Amino acid sequence: MKGGIGISLVFTLYESLVRTLRSEVHGELFSEGRGSVFFFWHRNLIPLPHIFRNKPIHVMVSPSRDGRLIGEIVLRKGLSVVWSSQYKSPVKGVISVLRMLRGGHNVAITPDGPRGPALRFKKGTLEVVKRSGARVVFAGVGFSRKVEVNSWDRMRIPLPFSRVVVLLEEAYPETPEEAEEFLTNLDKRAEKMAKASNRPV
Repeated sequence: MKGGIGISLVFTLYESLVRTLRSEVHGELFSEGRGSVFFFWHRNLIPLPHIFRNKPIHVMVSPSRDGRLIGEIVLRKGLSVVWSSQYKSPVKGVISVLRMLRGGHNVAITPDGPRGPALRFKKGTLEVVKRSGARVVFAGVGFSRKVEVNSWDRMRIPLPFSRVVVLLEEAYPETPEEAEEFLTNLDKRAEKMAKASNRPV
């Protein structure tokens, strides 16, 4: 199967799933006159390009084969892509967007991507972002119904017609460990909200 045909097929399957989802976003997405950096775990990636489609957000994506597929989906959903090389250098990809953040642009980063370890911030990521002076927003994601893939990140795939809740909270943790705990707990809170709002009245 040729690359273009393969990507089109994957995108068609992706659209057939995400268009059935019921999504809620809680929290302030942007701040006027100031760029924002959004942190979310790699395992929650699947619904986010659809939920935030056509927004002025640059998504950091690995130039690996899987990353290029993700990047194509991101582009087709009306977002921008920043090609990183975090899998070769933990900090290099983040430094490449430092100028964008200082210029008032919005950037989304999976701090544990593209190859893990899962739910751990890459060394230096938090420190470099802090230097940019950008607004730091953590995005917790919860699903009313989902399956988890047996991958390094335990990728979470929402089931058709399920509810997805995204919690956005601005925070400035001092250490990677504090950031990891904050983001993981935000996922748990979002999950409770998604399951609660999916219950019949």
